[in-house]
Amino acid sequence: MKNEIRDAVSIIIEHETEVFAIIRQNFLRAFPGYFAFPGGKVDKCDETDATFDIPMLDKLETKLARAMVREIQEELGIKIDDMILSGNVISIDKVGRALTPSFNPFRFNTHFFRVRLKSKVDFSSESFNVDTNEAFDHFWKTPKQILDIFDEGEYLMVPPIRLFLEQLKSNIDFKEEIVLVDRFNNETEVPWIEPMKDFIQVMPKSYTLPPAERTNAFIIGEESKTLIDPSPCELDELKKFENVFLEIHGHIF
Repeated sequence: MKNEIRDAVSIIIEHETEVFAIIRQNFLRAFPGYFAFPGGKVDKCDETDATFDIPMLDKLETKLARAMVREIQEELGIKIDDMILSGNVISIDKVGRALTPSFNPFRFNTHFFRVRLKSKVDFSSESFNVDTNEAFDHFWKTPKQILDIFDEGEYLMVPPIRLFLEQLKSNIDFKEEIVLVDRFNNETEVPWIEPMKDFIQVMPKSYTLPPAERTNAFIIGEESKTLIDPSPCELDELKKFENVFLEIHGHIF
């Protein structure tokens, strides 16, 4: 159903100053080729009243904890409850959530969890099995290393992931829970994101083929910016588009 909001989880696995991350496969329907943390949507099987016998998991909302445990096992081939019992997990904490903006027809309320490990897991060993249907590549890096590579234009990244990495870069031990909600004012601006450094994707309403009502335009470049394929459907939408360009570039076209 359009604009239905579904719960999802994203898991930041952390060891000392590094985090574990993946690059999503290019053939995936959602965010192909994007940098991501392991995770996924909460399924019906996760919605149960059955609790955990492990305090580290039992303190969390049950359906989210079950989705986290299931996604880690499906994507990485490891049982987080076994790792807890073995003493390799220092802590599991919810560190924030991000709500997909209202313009998107598929919306998720994504809950971010940080799993801190005593010993780094070697996901290249035969003991574990990173799901190649999900991940094209995987690695351990510091948040700074990941953001530096993003700044070089090599990673695609959704805004919440980038903001969490920036927070981890400034303070790997941050405690406060970050909440990211719809930041767009639909009355004054067109939605936009920066999936790649100096590559702005703008989504104005347009006379496009139903059921879509928006199209993609792009603002590219660092200092001298180029606008590609603007196609707002009316003068009011053009004004909102101009407001975005003014915010990004400092002056109109």
